[in-house]
Amino acid sequence: MIYSGEVTQDQRIMAHRRWHALTRGASVMAYVSAGLLAAPAHAQGEGTPQSVEGSEETIIITGSRVITNGFQAPTPVAVVTAEELQTLAPTSLSDALNKLPVFQNSAQPQYFVGASAGQSFLNLRSLGPERVLILLDGRRVVPSTANGTTDVNILPEAMVKRVDVVTGGASAAYGSDAVAGVVNFVLDTDYRGVKGRAQYGISEDGLGENYRANLSAGFGLGDRGSLIVSGQYYKNDGVKGWGEFDWFNSCALIPNPAGSPQNLSACGVRSAAFTSGGIITGGPLAGTDFGPGGTPREFVYGDERTGFSMIGGSGVDHGANFFAIPETERITGFAHFKYELADYVTVFVDALYGQSKSKYNFTSSWQGLGTEYQIQIDNAFLPTEIRDRMLEEGVTSFPLARYSDDFGFLTNNVRNRTWRVTTGMDVDLGGWKVSAYYAHGENRFDLALENNVYINRLYNAADAVDGPGGPICRSTLTQPGNGCVALDVFGRGSPSQAALDWVTGTTRQFVHVKQDVFEVSAAGDAFDLWAGPVSLAFGAGYRTESSAQTVDETSTGTRVFTGDYLGWPPQFTGALGAWERTNPQPLSGSYDVMEVFGEVLVPLLRDSSIGYSADLNGAIRYTNYSTSGGVTTWKLGLTYEPVAGLRFRGTRSRDIRAANVTQMFTGASSSQGGLTDPFQEVGSPNRIPVVNVLSFGNPNLRPEVADTTTLGLVFQPSGIPGFSASIDYFDIKIKDAIGTLGGQVTVNQCFEGATELCSLLTRDANGVLLTVRTPFLNIAERATRGLDFEVGYVTQLGDGRLALRALATYIDKLTTTNPGAPTLDTAGQTGVGGGGGANPGVPHWSGNASIGYDVNGFGIDLLGRYVGPGVLDVNLSPAALDPALNRVDSAFYADMTLSKKLRVGGAEAELYLTVNNLFDRAPNYAPNSFFVFGTYQGATNPGLFNLMGRQYTGGIRFEF
Repeated sequence: MIYSGEVTQDQRIMAHRRWHALTRGASVMAYVSAGLLAAPAHAQGEGTPQSVEGSEETIIITGSRVITNGFQAPTPVAVVTAEELQTLAPTSLSDALNKLPVFQNSAQPQYFVGASAGQSFLNLRSLGPERVLILLDGRRVVPSTANGTTDVNILPEAMVKRVDVVTGGASAAYGSDAVAGVVNFVLDTDYRGVKGRAQYGISEDGLGENYRANLSAGFGLGDRGSLIVSGQYYKNDGVKGWGEFDWFNSCALIPNPAGSPQNLSACGVRSAAFTSGGIITGGPLAGTDFGPGGTPREFVYGDERTGFSMIGGSGVDHGANFFAIPETERITGFAHFKYELADYVTVFVDALYGQSKSKYNFTSSWQGLGTEYQIQIDNAFLPTEIRDRMLEEGVTSFPLARYSDDFGFLTNNVRNRTWRVTTGMDVDLGGWKVSAYYAHGENRFDLALENNVYINRLYNAADAVDGPGGPICRSTLTQPGNGCVALDVFGRGSPSQAALDWVTGTTRQFVHVKQDVFEVSAAGDAFDLWAGPVSLAFGAGYRTESSAQTVDETSTGTRVFTGDYLGWPPQFTGALGAWERTNPQPLSGSYDVMEVFGEVLVPLLRDSSIGYSADLNGAIRYTNYSTSGGVTTWKLGLTYEPVAGLRFRGTRSRDIRAANVTQMFTGASSSQGGLTDPFQEVGSPNRIPVVNVLSFGNPNLRPEVADTTTLGLVFQPSGIPGFSASIDYFDIKIKDAIGTLGGQVTVNQCFEGATELCSLLTRDANGVLLTVRTPFLNIAERATRGLDFEVGYVTQLGDGRLALRALATYIDKLTTTNPGAPTLDTAGQTGVGGGGGANPGVPHWSGNASIGYDVNGFGIDLLGRYVGPGVLDVNLSPAALDPALNRVDSAFYADMTLSKKLRVGGAEAELYLTVNNLFDRAPNYAPNSFFVFGTYQGATNPGLFNLMGRQYTGGIRFEF
């Protein structure tokens, strides 16, 4: 059942499991209204309270603290029940929510970045998960990261009875972080009985095998107490390389050797600069590759060759072996105890525990494009044939580039544990309800990055010479006992295990996040006016958050070379972090928040000559941060029904988001990678230098400030039972947006004219880019604007019920503006390139359509999902890429679920089979730029397009 609005006390809905007819207040937000769900159900007046009669309880859904009496609220809110979520995507609750257009670009297991592997962070309106407030039964949940974001996968999914989604600003009502909206997971804490679920899923190609099981029980304790316990297990084997997909073809954007346009779009792309056994990249021996056992051989270059890419040839696409979807294993546990001290006083305690483990690789150690080994003629492992040729050519050294997959992939092993205990009290004082709660939560994140390289050892180990007992490091001759083990870099598989043990190790990162929250509030009817009672809500709260990160000693060290040859890359000297690739730094910080808030609803009209009804809703909150001082947020909204069945509504709000602990207090950390320097000419060896990117926090950050406007119209004619239509407009503008631009974006924005960013770049005397600093800044403005549409119809058909629904979302703009640089509008960008993590793109048009029929215990549900056409990258001008290639086609996906209800003795069961991507559609072609040595993300956009092809999920739900 999907509820997105209001049914008054004197209106009844025919209860028929998942089938509910429309009622008077029916309205809206199409993009979230789960009318798009395959399960047939009808959305009702979003943003209005709703009571559902004919069931065991009355549900009041308002998106407001103050509305409990059937009035209508102007705030857009939509509700999706657990049953619809299970039908939409049986794999997980988060997968189902992520199919809603409003959650595009949410972090998902198949679209993971770094530490988020295996986790899901909801992203409303593509404004960033840090701008979404996640609540559990209306209460804050401890963040799963130091970035302040919460992994919704750890919530007790088996006990979720519905999800309330408040879109648009809600800071005045709910607090900081609710800039894009609020997602509240409402639990069935009154459940009695035993229920469970078991299922299995796999793709048609045998990929992504997954398992899921849960079991829950609820029972009474005497006349006044109750206890609920619930547990769940989930495992997904993931996809261990992009090359495992049958649609994968090593596609990418590559530089055009001809120069115009600057880039080509091609498949069959290979690395021209790296081989697994090492390739000589300069001098008279350039183009010599080393095969198994170190045997020299000629490297065959392909077509359209540049310094690092080509089409065809004897090279390899090293990106084909990157994990596409991580291995994930997750357990969750939940318990809720409730006791009535008196008829009007209830106390409760609940406990939540969630643990997720994930594993994935993303690259191997590599040296090249400015970080090559400099091999000397006296190298102990140098093949005789090559030494003889060096003597003939009169050279004493040469550069060797190597993609060292025989070092082992850089493999992340992530363990994330969260626990939270909440206790509270509800007091019913007649017309007023007073509630108070205290919650303490902690999260522990542990990361072990295997096969990272000790950069201070690597080049010494590769500089091997003959010693008394065999090959030794040259540095050992002058520094006896330094422990160095000679490394053979000629040919894949040549390094000895002893050498690998010397040059590789494990990076360690431990993060501990803590949150304490106390809040008390009261709500009730204050007095009566001509149109009804004036309702008030008010309260106060106090919250503390802290985070501490500890790391290994190597991460905090500096890069210092102690050897005797000239091959040490000069940009490394003195750089922070002595691991080759990832160097997390210590972090420690905390802040506290004090808040007071109030909300009011004033009825203006009821059955008047000038209108059927009208209500005014307002809220205000004062928040004082220990780090940035006080700030006031507010909301003002109005609903108006000139005649029954036609309703207008609108809101205007001021919202905030304060900086999190990571953004304020994280220590400097460095990473190394190849960046494109647009200041250098295409084809120049300095255009893609290996750069140190230095990131760090900023304790002087100010809160973000957002202004949100929503306007809506709902039409539900009484003469057409079961029909409704709606349209909603939204406009969100964020000032002083907090973020880090990242190395590549910082360079690009400097080139585009943001001169204040140019001070963050460091170059050598020849203009070669060495370092990019990327602190957190209040630097950007973010904005989005669009329209949501919905049409739905529910009717009786034979002995069953038929539900039809169509909805669409149009995003007019999704902009980011940095000072001195052109505004970047990624609305209509559906490719990977240019979107990145900071500025994701969305299609202008997206939509869903569903049809469901349920009769005699048998159900069939069909869902169609549409992604409109778009551009690959809004940054690519005609000079950069042929406009005919700077586009991404539209996509349509169809899912189907079949279900059958059974009764076995006193138990009820339901068998189900879901087929996702029914027509086995491959993901859309949307290539990113070739990344130094390989293609990236399979040349598609995992945030929008299905990677897995046709997938099957079958299982059983039972209850007794």
